[in-house]
Amino acid sequence: MTFGLDGDAGVRRIGRMRLFLGIDGGGSHTRAWLADEAGACLGGGAAAGSNPVDPSIGLSGARAAIEAAVNEAFAKAGIERQPAEAAFLGIAGVSNEAERQAMARTVAALALAPAARTGVGQDLCVAHEGALAGGPGLILVAGTGSACYGRNEHDEAVQTGGHGSFIDDGGGGFALGRDALAAVARAGDGRGPETALTTALTNRLGAEGLRTLSRTGVPRRDVAALAVVVIEQAEGGDAVAAAILDRGADELAHLVLAAARRVPFPVPCPVALCGGLTEFPLYRNRVLAALERECPAAHPVQPRLPPVGGAVLLAMRRAGIHPREAILVSLARAAQHAHP
Repeated sequence: MTFGLDGDAGVRRIGRMRLFLGIDGGGSHTRAWLADEAGACLGGGAAAGSNPVDPSIGLSGARAAIEAAVNEAFAKAGIERQPAEAAFLGIAGVSNEAERQAMARTVAALALAPAARTGVGQDLCVAHEGALAGGPGLILVAGTGSACYGRNEHDEAVQTGGHGSFIDDGGGGFALGRDALAAVARAGDGRGPETALTTALTNRLGAEGLRTLSRTGVPRRDVAALAVVVIEQAEGGDAVAAAILDRGADELAHLVLAAARRVPFPVPCPVALCGGLTEFPLYRNRVLAALERECPAAHPVQPRLPPVGGAVLLAMRRAGIHPREAILVSLARAAQHAHP
């Protein structure tokens, strides 16, 4: 490889280095990794959510978030912004071909990579690729929303959940936050038990802020952010908050059970827990207990890479590079060193 230095700006110009871009666009955050062909993460970037079907974001907001995350990744790598050899974007809300094409047209002007080597798919694809390194099994995602997605050894795919907050998203952050707001409303009416969530949410949001979240048009991420409050109050012994988490854990376990019934998987079936909510031990342990109870054939495993790492692997595949173990190890090292 060869490098050049661009004057006083401290920006490297790349000669023969092969660059790959992976982008994970969720409902609350967008992350980008810039990696070389050995799997070394040269720089990472983060921005706001990029779910284009979220009315508060839309296609224009998604494009802006993706561009901001990519720009930061190049800046942290000290590399002049340029098209990568290949790129892959896993975007929340991209659930059919029409949505995929709309997103592809939106990001085309960003020149992330040559059009033929720029892939766009749903965020579940990159999460699965990263968690299981392309192998068979299921991922159970609990972030802003919730879903279970998997592929077996015959490349048969299955998805349960992921239907959006208006219909479903049980066990995800929005559902937990919504249930907390409902519990506070019922307690205030005298229809439900008193709960520490009332004081906690009022202290966090203020009385007017609490009322605002009951109106339509509130961004999903604002309601989903309240899931942390539910976990905190459950840790403090609040029975209502604990019951919300128990219901959420059961909903997540049922996603796995339904997926395993629809497509044959090896037994035991690897199930990787993904998404920000699974990083909270109290909730994660409840989910694991529900899985053991409802779906004993499930074998929980630790994700090998975060979704953005999976996006890098899929970008490499588009360029004809089959990810070797050394590449997986290198990308995993980047995750441990807390790239955004």
